[in-house]
Amino acid sequence: MAEPRERLRTLFRTAITEDPTSGLEPALVAHADDPVVAPILHRVTQRRVAFLADGYAELGLPPAQARHQAVVAYATYVGWVQLRRAAPAAVPEITNDPDALAHLLEHLVRA
Repeated sequence: MAEPRERLRTLFRTAITEDPTSGLEPALVAHADDPVVAPILHRVTQRRVAFLADGYAELGLPPAQARHQAVVAYATYVGWVQLRRAAPAAVPEITNDPDALAHLLEHLVRA
C-alpha cells in the first residue's frame, strides 16, 4: 500500500486533472437546494471529507486538524472544478500549463 502522502498526491492529481463526469459536480452543486439532490450532495460531501480526513490523520495530524485540512482540501477541489468549468481562460494554469499545474498540485499537497 502506498504511503499516505503519496496516496493524497495521487488523489489530488487525479481529481484536478481528470473530469470523468464532465461537469456533473458543478451541476449538482448548482441544484443543491433541490429536495432530491440536497440529501445526496450532503451525503457525498460528508463521505469525501471523511475520506480526506482519514488520509490526513494517517499523516499524523490530530483528528480536529485532519478534519480542518480535509475541509480546506475539498473546498479547494470544488472551487478548482468550478473555476475550470466557468472561466478556464481567466486562469490558464489550471488547464493549459503542465508545469504550472504540477507546481499548484505540489502546493496543495504541502498545504
